[in-house]
Amino acid sequence: MLDFLISTPAVFAASIAAFAAILTATATLFINRRLQLIDLDLKRSTAAIAKQTADIAAKQTDLKESELRAAAAFRASDTLLKRHEALRNDVCSLLTLLDLNRLSPGPIQGEARKDIVMKCNSISLFVSPRGKFDETLNVQLDHITAFLDEGENYWRNRPGFFPAFRLNCWNLIDAEFDRIRDTIQKGELVARRQPEARMFV
Repeated sequence: MLDFLISTPAVFAASIAAFAAILTATATLFINRRLQLIDLDLKRSTAAIAKQTADIAAKQTDLKESELRAAAAFRASDTLLKRHEALRNDVCSLLTLLDLNRLSPGPIQGEARKDIVMKCNSISLFVSPRGKFDETLNVQLDHITAFLDEGENYWRNRPGFFPAFRLNCWNLIDAEFDRIRDTIQKGELVARRQPEARMFV
């Protein structure tokens, strides 16, 4: 049979052409399949890179938001710290004025009265009555302004006033400091907690 193919050049050329066509078709199929696999791998890689890029962008956005929140919390805590210092100074001044004047036999007049009223008003504006503690402290501040008209006689029926008022002042200062600390830690403005109000008898 090989002699027949070789002896007839047309048949031989046709056989080689057929074999070459089959070989070309097989190679083309193999190469196309390989190209499809490479294309699929490229698409998967592109999708994975796009997902990683999106994840990185989301993390950068979250990080930027966290940085902005932290910066805002820092600015808020700085403002709160200044207010805390002013409150502490007002409370200290008021307690000092009360220690110096609570045994006055009659009404308090002049500069001492003005200073006491100013400190009471400043603290009252800082502690607007939003909760039981705030309400109690404001009532105690009202007692102090009432004392200005009577002098030491006002305290005879209220012997436990000063220890309760001092404790409420300390609790207010501590609660405001805790608010500053929590604002910094949480990265957002936190409301001041309402400590337990100390009442006097």
